[in-house]
Amino acid sequence: MKLYLVILLFVFSESYSQNDSMTYNLKIYSNFDSSLVYIDSVFKGYTPFETNEIPEGNYFIEVKRGIDSRDWDIQEIEYSMSLVSDTILNANFRYYYFINSSPTNALVFYNNILLGETPLRYFPDNKLNGNLILKKEMYDDLVLDIPNDKFEIYGILKQKPGVSDSKEIVYNKNTGFKTPRNYAIISLLSAAVLGTGYSSYRTKTVSNQLYRSYEENGFQNDLERSDRQNIYFYVSLALMQAAIGGLIYFLFIK
Repeated sequence: MKLYLVILLFVFSESYSQNDSMTYNLKIYSNFDSSLVYIDSVFKGYTPFETNEIPEGNYFIEVKRGIDSRDWDIQEIEYSMSLVSDTILNANFRYYYFINSSPTNALVFYNNILLGETPLRYFPDNKLNGNLILKKEMYDDLVLDIPNDKFEIYGILKQKPGVSDSKEIVYNKNTGFKTPRNYAIISLLSAAVLGTGYSSYRTKTVSNQLYRSYEENGFQNDLERSDRQNIYFYVSLALMQAAIGGLIYFLFIK
């Protein structure tokens, strides 16, 4: 009886040991080769990935798009799974395209559908085939073949003959103005502004002094002279304003 129990315990122990050491085959593929594979947050390799050493159990698997990923296109696919048999996983990332041109702001068409303007980041679910057409006003249309193994597409548009879209302003480097100025008139008007300005200040000052003298002494002659200086002041002020108007005209309008 004891021998029978020992045999049963031995058989049960062997069976349990075999189940405990059972491993399965795990394969992971991706539409972008060299995508990173993590199992329970531990890096295991790159796609296409295969191992026969995964014991039965629950796992958290991450597949991250390759090490050359750009900051604006980091993609990650996660699986929480119970491994109880040989398993194949297919991690299908979105495709990405960076389309640019010189000059920029060209319209991008694919199969007669407008995708956007350059520079353009485009994320289709399926890989693009055929060609793209770039269109921009005053430039010839540009047809670009879509490469099979590259996702950056760049084109240089050719300007149509006899057309210019330049918005640059050519300045006179000596003056900063777009057109020449009549410096003789500008100089005379500047002198007139200064002269009439000084005359206005001077006549008003004298007028005020004479009027104070009239208030203190009561001399009628001082009052008359003050009035004359006041008239000179208004005439000088009017001439100064006219000179300023002429200066503005010849500097900024004509």
